[in-house]
Amino acid sequence: MILSDKQIRKYVKEGRLVIKPFSKKQIGPSGVDFRVGDQYVRLLPGSRYRSKTYNKVEKVSILANDRVLLSTLERVEMPNDLVGLVNLRSSYARLGLTIAPTVIDAGFKGKLTFIVVGSSFPVELEVGDRFWHIVFIKSSPSHRAYSGKYQEAKGIQEYVPD
Repeated sequence: MILSDKQIRKYVKEGRLVIKPFSKKQIGPSGVDFRVGDQYVRLLPGSRYRSKTYNKVEKVSILANDRVLLSTLERVEMPNDLVGLVNLRSSYARLGLTIAPTVIDAGFKGKLTFIVVGSSFPVELEVGDRFWHIVFIKSSPSHRAYSGKYQEAKGIQEYVPD
């Protein structure tokens, strides 16, 4: 079952779903908008391990056909009975930006990081722009909460192959 705005507010009010910083303005009829944080990593062509990190920025420049890792302004703590499905807000999809299909596992805690693929022309984002829309789905309680390498992430972590 997809949570409605009323159910999301209840989860947040009861502290079962933690989103910080948080404003009720971020809640839509069936999800929550997450905003662009102040850190990004541009993946450089030629090697899957080369990158350039930008910290404490006010704007994010996504160049034509660029690949960047963006982190959210918000930190989230998922309960063990919710899963999040991440979508790009349609305003940005209409500019040609794309993101990889992403699931936020039950039990995840930390800031979120997503790969964004640039359009055929440059796009500039500002820190605080509502960029992602996350739909929360109620599931049966997980017996094993997320415990992977991104647990408690405070921003973009360097990629380390498994």
